[in-house]
Amino acid sequence: MGGNMGPITAVKRCLRQYATFTGRASRAEFWWFNGIVLVLLLAILFGGGALAGASLEANATVEDAQNAVLTVLVVGAVFSLSMALPTYAVMSRRLRDMNRSGWWAVLGLSSPIAGLLGLSGWIFGWLFLVPLVMALSASFPGTNRFGDPSLDERYRPAVRRTPEGDRLRQLAREVSGEVDPLDRLKPPRPGAADPVAAPDERQ
Repeated sequence: MGGNMGPITAVKRCLRQYATFTGRASRAEFWWFNGIVLVLLLAILFGGGALAGASLEANATVEDAQNAVLTVLVVGAVFSLSMALPTYAVMSRRLRDMNRSGWWAVLGLSSPIAGLLGLSGWIFGWLFLVPLVMALSASFPGTNRFGDPSLDERYRPAVRRTPEGDRLRQLAREVSGEVDPLDRLKPPRPGAADPVAAPDERQ
């Protein structure tokens, strides 16, 4: 899934970038976060339903059981709404990580929008699966049009060096003044470090 990122790190990263739709997210970050959110939501619903059933068996009134079910539904709705924004944010970053437009994530809203507009769910409701299937793809190797892989250094996957990425890194070093463009025209001295090479390549 791109790197060795675990579930705790993935959740922390997504919550820190609660409403950040820019940048990139690996497959591990996307699937760990969404998987944990789904498990927690199911735990709220099924756990609350079990408590409501237990209250009926404990000679509680039907009204008490209904109130328990209503409370569970409210808690589940609040949790779902609170996780909606970071869910779509990480989906947008996951799509950008594959060098695709983050606007594909809008298809994830197809089911609720179809319901509000009175459209057939059989026709439009399945569109939310499109970005999920796209999210199964591997990360774009190295730098893409949305930037570098936005992973912590210790979770950064090994990426294939590309000529385009090398040119972009070289241009950035020249613009920052780290490398003199004229150095490329000078023959390297024996045993001297390549002035155009990346800093990690000189060591």
